[in-house]
Amino acid sequence: MSWKQWFLKTGFGERSLVLFLLLAYPLLGMLWHHEYPIFSIEVFVLFGCFGLLAGLVATLLQPCRWLVVNFLLVTVLTLVLLIHSNFLLIGILTVFASSLVLSLLLREKFPLILMVVMAALITGAFFDNRIDRARNAPQLETTPVLARQGPLIHIVVDGFIGPDGLPQSAESQNLRSEMLDFFAAHDFQVHTRAYTHYNNTTDSLTRAFNFRNDDENIFQSIVMLREAISIPENAWFQALSDHGYPIIVYQTEAVNFCDSSAVDYCKVFAIPNLKTIHTGVANIATRTTVLLRTLLGQSVIISELLQNSLSIGNWGVSTYDKRLLSTLTQDVQLRPDGAYFAHILIPHSPLVYRQDCSLDYDSESWLRFTATTGLIGNSVETRARRYARFVPHAQCALRELGNLFRVLQEQGLYQQATILVHGDHGTSAFNYSPVVENMENLRYRDLREMYSALYAVKLPGGTAGLNHQTASLNVLLAQTLTEITGKSKQQLGISVTTEEEPFIYLSGVSPLAQMYVDIFTRNSEESNTEE
Repeated sequence: MSWKQWFLKTGFGERSLVLFLLLAYPLLGMLWHHEYPIFSIEVFVLFGCFGLLAGLVATLLQPCRWLVVNFLLVTVLTLVLLIHSNFLLIGILTVFASSLVLSLLLREKFPLILMVVMAALITGAFFDNRIDRARNAPQLETTPVLARQGPLIHIVVDGFIGPDGLPQSAESQNLRSEMLDFFAAHDFQVHTRAYTHYNNTTDSLTRAFNFRNDDENIFQSIVMLREAISIPENAWFQALSDHGYPIIVYQTEAVNFCDSSAVDYCKVFAIPNLKTIHTGVANIATRTTVLLRTLLGQSVIISELLQNSLSIGNWGVSTYDKRLLSTLTQDVQLRPDGAYFAHILIPHSPLVYRQDCSLDYDSESWLRFTATTGLIGNSVETRARRYARFVPHAQCALRELGNLFRVLQEQGLYQQATILVHGDHGTSAFNYSPVVENMENLRYRDLREMYSALYAVKLPGGTAGLNHQTASLNVLLAQTLTEITGKSKQQLGISVTTEEEPFIYLSGVSPLAQMYVDIFTRNSEESNTEE
């Protein structure tokens, strides 16, 4: 018997090919989604491993009856769908059961039918990603617009601590000086003691954009239900829309701001920014491992089951895409009358950028995060080492903002532009996590690291300088909105709860635990070493 006859008679080729397609499908979908170079060595290594694994399994299946073969294929198919989706367990079991029934009905024909189906799915995924890319990057109108008002640019720099929230260490104070000099040079008023009531993006921005400060634990509810993080109600957007601004949003997949009915255009950028691995990591084995970890980490169930042994999602791939701000910069020139909102994940972890915004993946992976998950996030030593990474990362964020401002100046749009730049929470470089269980251990420095937030605003003809009053994002956004529109809060239909005394909410319970405290208090217990 020739090898060709053996190949056909045993079904080796059919079985190995269908297994290879099953393994390749989620990887190709991920690569296309993140626009990762397909023709790269690390991708070839993964495909080679998949091919060898498929061939080995097909060889082992040679003496097996169709029932065993089909059962294995159904199992692999279920695992593939588990990786490539966020199905709940009941959904996965339903897929497994229905596929198993189908395999019993098709008998020996099941591998061939499955191979055709997988080939069709891969082809469909290729075109779906092209369609999604076009949908997620709609083109603005290119016809000149006679603007009755300058552009409004609103940028949330995720995890950017406010100037007075920074520690007393020399490098942190140098960053503080650089921040203040940067915004002063661009005619901003900086609220040095701005803060948020909440210690996560979802709760913070949901409340700030709706001028609320209640104790509902929205983030915990979303996590428990495994829902996508979304902010569908947005009184801030609605007020700007009512004032005549078209609302253009630039966001990542982390938080969806585009569900608001006030949004006119929405541009979405994938996270993590896998392409930075291809350009910023020299070691092929590392690039291959990171791709595999990211692939497995796509599934909520798999990542929960395997994260302890495989460190799924903890390697520290960048979540910032420079195209987000560059796209915004180009669009402002097309529609100088628009309100442009961007949520950028810098200086949020992972901390992978140097001061000049070049990539730095040379550190140990734990140093790319400002804290370790758990009740204790840092020791004094690890916090200092992580801050040494945070400072240049934050300087890169300022550099990116500077590039935007420079283009606006060159285009003659800067003077008439309204620009708002603020954080959503602090660095998260706490020693003790701000949860109820840590109530006895929390220090002011922990609270500043979580709740202090940058807030800087430039209004045409407005007053630049520093404001050292303690104020929440809710109050500051409401104040800025009245200045932009020239209307009172009553005319705008917004109600901001009076905050006679600063307060924050500790997580770990639902409803959240309210704590009255001025986080900018510094006492003798907080030495420069601990700071």
